[in-house]
Amino acid sequence: MILASKQNIMTALLAYGEFEVAEKADKLADEQVLQIGKIAMNYVATNNLVDKTLALAAVEYVEGKKRDLKRNRREMKYYNDNSEKDEGFFGRMMKLIMKK
Repeated sequence: MILASKQNIMTALLAYGEFEVAEKADKLADEQVLQIGKIAMNYVATNNLVDKTLALAAVEYVEGKKRDLKRNRREMKYYNDNSEKDEGFFGRMMKLIMKK
């Protein structure tokens, strides 16, 4: 499983041109973010960029099917100010993981 915050996922989606999915990702619950992290592991073997695996997994989770991203390469401007907005995220994720 890849642990990532909602902000990490949204940044990855924006960088790969997935603006519509990023809007939907903003409304995800912690459990849904955790599911995206699980799906992302399916992409690790074929993609060496964590952000690309997160973007692919988020698209698959939100849309219900696999597809290529709108951009093959990241647009780096979305990484300029990626400060974590949810300081308690990883603590909540660990609680969700430990429940399972």
